[in-house]
Amino acid sequence: MIFEQIKKTPKIFFFYLYIVLQFIFYILLYTTNLFVYHLGCYSVIICGLIVSLFICLKYKVKYTYLLVFAQLFTLISDTFLVLLDDYYLIALSSFIIVQIFYYLYILSFTNFKLDNKHQIILIIRIAIFIIILGLFIFITIVDILVFLALEYFAFLLFNFVESIFVFKSNILLPFGLFLFILCDLCVGCYNIVDIIDIKQDNIIYLIANFQINLSWIFYHPSQVILSLCGLFDKK
Repeated sequence: MIFEQIKKTPKIFFFYLYIVLQFIFYILLYTTNLFVYHLGCYSVIICGLIVSLFICLKYKVKYTYLLVFAQLFTLISDTFLVLLDDYYLIALSSFIIVQIFYYLYILSFTNFKLDNKHQIILIIRIAIFIIILGLFIFITIVDILVFLALEYFAFLLFNFVESIFVFKSNILLPFGLFLFILCDLCVGCYNIVDIIDIKQDNIIYLIANFQINLSWIFYHPSQVILSLCGLFDKK
């Protein structure tokens, strides 16, 4: 059945090969060897960038270059976050740029014309940005990292909401962004337990102290799905 599909549609072979490679990288995430672990983490993003670029050049679907830039800045973010490890300010700033490109890609389905729903969400986006900025300026306990983290997560959350509106135009986009959110919620749990004393029966504590890194369980498939969005673009 699969081989018949490959003969009829070559891109099916490309799709299956990519999934197999990503599954191999996924397995590498559960090794105890730090080098192999980082190889698995980084390979996910590199392959995602290559695949999104290939889809953009091969199928020439309008505005899919925005996905390429999103993957590129994801690679930059993970370089500073995973490999270099101590450059959180740069990594978070780059992740915000990632979400800007996903937002532009979402708007491309409406030809960048905001209907009532998108206008309302844009107003809410701006209001939340101003509120978080106000907290950063007037409340000294909110440092630059917290400010960027809140702005980034708000951007991601609203991108997911708006991606639901264009679900029929790209079925993969909301699923990829939803897994992205789950990943960042796990990352948030890891950071919270380092700052606040959490009881052991609390869900935040359980997530943060789970035997495996839950954030990568969600992050890896989210990047696979998002890198393939151009293949399912129905513009």
